[in-house]
Amino acid sequence: MNFLLIQWPFLGMMVLTFVVWVTLYRRRIAFMKAEQIHPQKVPTPDKIAEFIPPEVNNPANNYNHLFELPVLFYALVLFLIATNMDDHIDAALAWGFFLGRCAHSFEQCTSNVVMRRFTLFMISSLFVWVMLFRTLVRLHL
Repeated sequence: MNFLLIQWPFLGMMVLTFVVWVTLYRRRIAFMKAEQIHPQKVPTPDKIAEFIPPEVNNPANNYNHLFELPVLFYALVLFLIATNMDDHIDAALAWGFFLGRCAHSFEQCTSNVVMRRFTLFMISSLFVWVMLFRTLVRLHL
């Protein structure tokens, strides 16, 4: 299959990770400068949570989340491309995952309503699980 269909959400996840990384440091550095918090006061996540409020630190939590389930997504997409098994359904599922993760990241970095964020996480996760099970079926496992 033409991997161009599935490469865009794959690369989009990388761009999303970069955007969250920029957001994380812009917020954190601005807050620390405004509050005159020396970096040595916050050397660990526990200390960061003690000095930096959630609305400033939420992008950091989201950034960490982008290295959890998305790792499976990256591996699965690379496997599908390497084995030439990717098809239009996989591409649609990859787009669903990517768009769901964008919505999840936006939610966590802004209003951070937990149940809404959880719902977005669950929906986006389903796209990856369907991709995985479709792949296993096609491999006759």
